[in-house]
Amino acid sequence: MLAEHWMQLPGGVEHALKYLDESGRCCLDTNMHHEAIQFFRKILKLYEAEPDAAATLVPRARVYHELAEAYLADGRVKPAKEVP
Repeated sequence: MLAEHWMQLPGGVEHALKYLDESGRCCLDTNMHHEAIQFFRKILKLYEAEPDAAATLVPRARVYHELAEAYLADGRVKPAKEVP
């Protein structure tokens, strides 16, 4: 996967985030909800490692929304309610 490749390169996190996001949205659009959840969780993990949390506030909020949507589409109501 391209995102995995970019994560291993110096300065490649932005590219990795882009590819993870595209993959997550594609999975969500094609009813591959479990896979979408995995991609969105990987994105959030990368954002958590970001030293400037304020700079990622809006993108993180969007990913949290998509993660909750993926949980609901997967029939997992409790985890969807627990998404910040």
